[in-house]
Parts: sequence; C-alpha cells; structure tokens
Amino acid sequence: MKLKQQMPAPVLQAFESSEGVIKENSSSFYFAFSRLPREQAYSIFVIYEFLRELDDTADEHKPGCFDEMVTAWQNTAEQTFTDEGNFTSLAEKVAYVFDFYQINRDLMADMIAGQQHDLNFQQPKTLAELEDYCYQVAGTVGCMIFTILSGKTELTEQDQVIKVGIALQLTNILRDLHEDAEEGRLFMPQELLDNSDKNPFMAVQLQSRERQVVRKVAQAAMADYEHTDFIVNEIENPQSRFALKLSIEIYKKILLKLLNGGFTDISKRMYVTKWEKIQILVRTYFWLRSLSKSR
Repeated sequence: MKLKQQMPAPVLQAFESSEGVIKENSSSFYFAFSRLPREQAYSIFVIYEFLRELDDTADEHKPGCFDEMVTAWQNTAEQTFTDEGNFTSLAEKVAYVFDFYQINRDLMADMIAGQQHDLNFQQPKTLAELEDYCYQVAGTVGCMIFTILSGKTELTEQDQVIKVGIALQLTNILRDLHEDAEEGRLFMPQELLDNSDKNPFMAVQLQSRERQVVRKVAQAAMADYEHTDFIVNEIENPQSRFALKLSIEIYKKILLKLLNGGFTDISKRMYVTKWEKIQILVRTYFWLRSLSKSR
C-alpha cells in the first residue's frame, strides 16, 4: 500500500527547526536530502535530529538523558496527534512522522538497542556481531528513510535496504577509527585482531596487520553497497530516487577515498569536498536520466 495524503502546513512549520541540525552536523546527507519536497525532507530532518540527540547522549555517557529520550518516545505510542503542529517534544514530532508514513515502530526499538550498546560499549567479538550493531544504528534508519521516500508501508526490499545501511555505518566506523580510539572505543572485531589490550588505532600510522583488518571490513562494506541500484530502482518518484542515490554515492566516496589512501594516516578525518559532491551530483543525474529512459 502507498500513501497519497499530504502533510499539513502547520506540521511542516513545526518541523522547520530540524533543518539547521542536519545542515550543521551532516553536510553530506543535507546536500542530498535538502533537494526533496519539504514534506519528505523535513520528515527526514526531524528523525535525524532525534537520533542525533540520542546518539550524543549515548556517546557522552549520559544515561539519565538517554532514558528520558527513550521514555519520551515510548510514551508517544499511546498518543494521537492532530494536524495543528502543537508538539511538545521532539519525540512527538518523530511519532507524527512514523504515524504519517506508517513506519514500523520496531525499527526505533532496534535503533534504541543499538544506542544502548554505545552507552555501555563493548568491542564486537566477530564481524557478524559488528554488522548486527550496524543494522541497529543504521540499517533501521535506512528502512525509515526508504519508507518516507517510497511511500510504501510494507518493505519487500528491506533486506537490501539494511545491507546498504550497514555499508554506511561501516564507512562511518572506518572513517572514525582514530577518533573512536581516543574516546576509548574499538569497533574492529576481536576475531580480526590480536589479543593485545592496547587499541592499535591510537596510532596514526597502522601496522600491516591492522591495515589488512580495515581492508577486510571495507571490502564487506563495498559488497553491501552493491545493493544500492536495486533499492533506488524500487522508488518510483524521480526526485526521491535522485536524493537516495546521491546520499549513498557521497558516503561511498568516503570509503573509496579511505581505500585509495591506504589508511596511511587515520588521524585525518576523511570527507568529500564540495567539488567532489558536485561531480557525484552530475554523475547521479545522468545515471538516473538513463534509468528513466529504460523504465
């Protein structure tokens, strides 16, 4: 089933403040999703703001604030919302988006479980365990966004969407190896490293063994990115297809730059330049144009 209703103007006005949060904290996603119609863009921005705050409380180890946000979300399950935009919390805005697009609330429960892992961090033992975590904190978000962009209330493409979400989170982890090490976090699986108590990613220059480990994880991410075209093709609206494809390709570019650089200096945060984003935008435009001709 697909949705055809329109989001009321007072609700969109209440959502406007979330735009600044994603614009400041994720230029890549903002570059892609800001090109959507306001209804879709603002809905994604609201979800992003809530998940960003939840992630910050977990990373900064603020269990009280974390529990408050989780409780606020859980309380919305019993609430009904009007179209007047009179929201009293960010959680209520997110709940409105979930109700409007009929997004599965189990996705948020899985996301919260992943954030609880960050709150009580433990190094993953296996690559499979790392990928399970990536599903919780990113695959779930992919499903939320895909529901908004596709208008579908039942996702037959969920497995592929999750795979791409995992790829995005693995890219995040590989980009932030040194930063996470400085914060006392080590996401690379124990099974791929030796038994040393020292975090090897505290070093700026990686040893050959650690480079092999990160390449193995990067290859897993690249394999998951292979599902991109399938999920993009499943979205009918050209503007939505363009935004999704663009957002994924920009993140994939980060991983490609990390691989091309050989992870030689992990202290330098890898990012996609404005010019590179424009190049990806142009390539994405012509790719989708050729796709439209063949549909």
